[in-house]
Amino acid sequence: MKKIIIYCGIFILILLLQQQLSAQDDKEKEIAALAKTSQNPISSLTTLPFQFNFNLGMGEYDRTQLVINIEPVLPVSIGENWDMVNRIILPILIQPDFDEESGSTTGLGTINYTAFFSPDIKGKIHIGFGPSLLIPTNSAGELGD
Repeated sequence: MKKIIIYCGIFILILLLQQQLSAQDDKEKEIAALAKTSQNPISSLTTLPFQFNFNLGMGEYDRTQLVINIEPVLPVSIGENWDMVNRIILPILIQPDFDEESGSTTGLGTINYTAFFSPDIKGKIHIGFGPSLLIPTNSAGELGD
């Protein structure tokens, strides 16, 4: 009788362990799918990424430039089979004076607005098309194009 109880206990333990491993595999697949979707620039995922760029050795005095890009992505459904994905790149710059040993200018750079129109196609290939606008919002002349 003791052997039956031990075997039942081992069997139940194996079932619980298998269920735990299966749930962990599902969670890992879900995380991988989310990571893949977040890398697609025309996905229907609302995001607010930040990008930090350090440009070293600039100018005569080897100054460092810092650019922080705030890049919200805002998808909007425009019908049953189409999405419009709005991307804005809002640069904030700390621009050193390249011809002097000290001094810098801090402010907003030129905004890049892009609207991708994307059909809802099931499969591995995704397409999107649309305009890209450069909006001269730079707060100082040396911070924009």
